[in-house]
Amino acid sequence: KDSLKHYERAAIGNSTQSTQDQIKEVVKLINTELWALMGRDSKPIVFKASQTPRIYDPLSVIAYGYSSCTGLAIMLVSALRSVGIPARM
Repeated sequence: KDSLKHYERAAIGNSTQSTQDQIKEVVKLINTELWALMGRDSKPIVFKASQTPRIYDPLSVIAYGYSSCTGLAIMLVSALRSVGIPARM
């Protein structure tokens, strides 16, 4: 969570943007950086088909370094919620 906070601050730093535009910037930054930030051994988290329901919770995705689209979506939603952005699947 603390690792993601600086993305939120970076996007919100531009006070001339509307709240909606600020949220869009935070979402873009997190979606762009999350996979490398939460990866391990300098390897970003990647998509791998046919992993649901085995690997879909955020901790398993981080531990294994991959997941199907369901697991990646759950992780992105969790990351957005951790910085105060309401998100759902």
